[in-house]
Amino acid sequence: MTRIIMPAQFLFFAGEGQFRDSKLSFRAAPLPEVLPECEDAIAVLRLSPTVLASVLKNDTARQAATEAIMARRSALAARYRRPIGVQLDADCPSALIPAYLDFARSLKPLLGQDLSLTVIGSWLQPDYARQVARLGVPVYLMLYTLVPGRNFNDWCGELPATVFDDVLNHLATVVDR
Repeated sequence: MTRIIMPAQFLFFAGEGQFRDSKLSFRAAPLPEVLPECEDAIAVLRLSPTVLASVLKNDTARQAATEAIMARRSALAARYRRPIGVQLDADCPSALIPAYLDFARSLKPLLGQDLSLTVIGSWLQPDYARQVARLGVPVYLMLYTLVPGRNFNDWCGELPATVFDDVLNHLATVVDR
């Protein structure tokens, strides 16, 4: 008899952010018909660096973005008839990290533990790593960003064990400081 183990989390792409006329919206994405049985279903909402910069420009833009994120989450929860978490997938440039973390901090009271972030390799700098740790949300590190000249497609979803070990050792050093 085959035993199927259900995932604790199921992440699915739920839209690419667009910023027009001071409003954030999410371009339609092909969504799963049904979600598998899992503890946490997490909608990944992508914000390009250009869209993120527009969102972080001022309080009005941040408020509009918050409303759009919460509306997208509510629509997905209604569609799937279950709670939906939100993962913001923004390739945030280093110069915008403080503003982005402030924005994420403003979302935390609304989303609680249902908020997570993807981060790129440049976030491993000690100051940024500590700020992210203080934020207290799950973080998904995009390890492929750590090797100059290589992108995600180059790795085909795999990283050499030595790179992974180096990253984990670096993370431990940074967070423990």
